[in-house]
Amino acid sequence: MYADTVAPLLVLLVLLPRYRQVPGGNLLLLYLLASTLFAGYTNYLADRGMNNMHAYHIFGLVEAVLVLLLLNRYSKMDSRALTLTLAFYAAFWLVNVLFWEDLTVFNSNSGTVLSLITAFFCFRYFMALIKTNDILYFQRLPSFWIVSGLLFFCIVAVLSLSSYKYKDWFSQWGLQMSWRIMLIANLIKYILFTIGILCSKRQTMQVGSSS
Repeated sequence: MYADTVAPLLVLLVLLPRYRQVPGGNLLLLYLLASTLFAGYTNYLADRGMNNMHAYHIFGLVEAVLVLLLLNRYSKMDSRALTLTLAFYAAFWLVNVLFWEDLTVFNSNSGTVLSLITAFFCFRYFMALIKTNDILYFQRLPSFWIVSGLLFFCIVAVLSLSSYKYKDWFSQWGLQMSWRIMLIANLIKYILFTIGILCSKRQTMQVGSSS
């Protein structure tokens, strides 16, 4: 029941001793910490029958900043383009809250837009990767596994969030199944994060043994 809280916490504990060796480790650490607090808080409210939709909206903003900065760390883009992307999402987030989905309603619109933006950044990383010699040993790159986790979750999230946006088209069973699929995708994301973190440990050991 609390897998969405335990998963980022466990990955956070794996990352803590070696976050300096992981590319973008400080941003990843902040993201895992925010994810753990967010999931714990929303589960706490849900257990008590309280509305927790505001937390999804707020976390969306935090997630946008941390994830896009992390992806920019792996594949640099013009700082102005990054700033404009974040500004666009923040503006859309505000318009969505004011006119379409207020803080008492699930943020399917802003969540879908963020997933699409994140997926674009992920594809951008992979396009840059295949143009370098790093593609020859991609399976040993921490960034490959971390970006793969984000991309996989975002693709599933777009489909799952669409079912909530158009929930009148689905049965209650279909909506529950869609949510479970997104939870499973979230767990897979954290598994891929863990593989990436452990790759950084293996790289450090290889460097140490060769010196």
